[in-house]
Amino acid sequence: MAYLRISGYHATAAGEAKSRLASLRTSDSTRMMIDQIVELVREQSEGLEVGQSYPASTEILESLIGKGKQMQFQNSCQGFTKMLAAMSAVVSEIDEPFVAEALETVREQDLRTWARNTVGLTLAAIRRIVPGGTKVTYTSRGPD
Repeated sequence: MAYLRISGYHATAAGEAKSRLASLRTSDSTRMMIDQIVELVREQSEGLEVGQSYPASTEILESLIGKGKQMQFQNSCQGFTKMLAAMSAVVSEIDEPFVAEALETVREQDLRTWARNTVGLTLAAIRRIVPGGTKVTYTSRGPD
């Protein structure tokens, strides 16, 4: 639904969706489908206060991933996993004092620790750990 793609989930989204789809309620099957859509929008919007909204589309995420891949290409010696921190900076409001403080207080080892604890092992890291030809079962903890 184009309305949700643009407006996202918000406090009145279910009511808006219901009124926008009302003219399409021409048969039992469309009524059922519209009721299911409105219920889904209601569930996704639940708990949001007036003025608060969340994306109802993956377009933003897809765009961010594209930006991350572009940054990875520009910094070809870095893997995509290492671009995650840079990708978060793309969608954050940062200013010069913030950057200066971060450069003074965050060490590269802190970033490596964050990546290891948050992202886990990458496929490249597993390949460096496990001898060639070994069959590996991957879990979130790493190779078994």
